[in-house]
Amino acid sequence: MADLEGAYSVADVVNRQTGEVLLEANKPITSDVWQAFAEAGITEVDVFFPERDDIGLVLSRTLDKDGIRSSKEALIEIYRKLRPAIRQHSRRLPISSAECSLIRASTILAVSAA
Repeated sequence: MADLEGAYSVADVVNRQTGEVLLEANKPITSDVWQAFAEAGITEVDVFFPERDDIGLVLSRTLDKDGIRSSKEALIEIYRKLRPAIRQHSRRLPISSAECSLIRASTILAVSAA
């Protein structure tokens, strides 16, 4: 257990039976948290070490900035980032029917997710 001192979770750790979030991403994993994982039957957790890993601090800062918490929010954010590029692209070049379908599908996903 000493070799896991200073470990942080890469992603939210969820009890699959209850749906309870036992630990959010980018939070330190204490001995109490390890005990809660064991009680919930969680046998694997992806971890990183901000103080020991070369990229640990960068990963931690990136996770702090990421406010997206669901796949629905992720789809909306992707659409928002693509939309200006799609508009610029459509002004410069003719759009193929496949690209039109992609744009329509993106719009439908973003609207239905909202």
